[in-house]
Amino acid sequence: MNYVYLSPHFPTNYYPFVIKLREAGVNVLGIGDAPFNLLSDPLKRHLTEYYRVSDMHHYDELLRAVGFFTHRYGKIDRFESHNESWLEVESQIRTDFYISGPKTTDMYNYANDFDIYAEYANMIVDNRFDAQVTRPYHCAYLGRKNHIRYALPHQEVLSGFSDMLVHHQPMEAVLLNALGDYGYILRSPHLNDILAAEQVILAAQGDASG
Repeated sequence: MNYVYLSPHFPTNYYPFVIKLREAGVNVLGIGDAPFNLLSDPLKRHLTEYYRVSDMHHYDELLRAVGFFTHRYGKIDRFESHNESWLEVESQIRTDFYISGPKTTDMYNYANDFDIYAEYANMIVDNRFDAQVTRPYHCAYLGRKNHIRYALPHQEVLSGFSDMLVHHQPMEAVLLNALGDYGYILRSPHLNDILAAEQVILAAQGDASG
């Protein structure tokens, strides 16, 4: 797994996230404007690689950084930061590089049929994780945009895919670029069912697939 952290040195007390991800076998890739030698020793030891940009507000530099990591390590699986001021940037990067969005936690829940939030609480309080990670379902997020006229109306999505649909909601404004105006989460034991549903739900009026 390739996990990109934007400004991994901020906040300074969050470096254990990087350590534990790296210990779990994740490639943790950092992007920031701080010189590498000024990062804390734990960060320097546990980051797989660090790409320095001159200004975090220069989006073209961030694009080059993620493009470099993609070329070197393959597809980026996660792109995150611990700073709310970068939410819009995170959403745009996820869109440009087709990465997993903020609904990933819910999808992990639905794919494994357990409560990841309860397990997180268990880890915080008792340092234990009780659930069995078996992944009996394939799970997918499908986002639709208001400016596109879709072949299948919303109500027909709800009725036609009720056996697969586990969640749906309008998306928050800050997430629209990455996730669309309205999102659906589907799950099925069979990947082909998910792929077929995607073709139908996302088909615009006039598409051959519709």
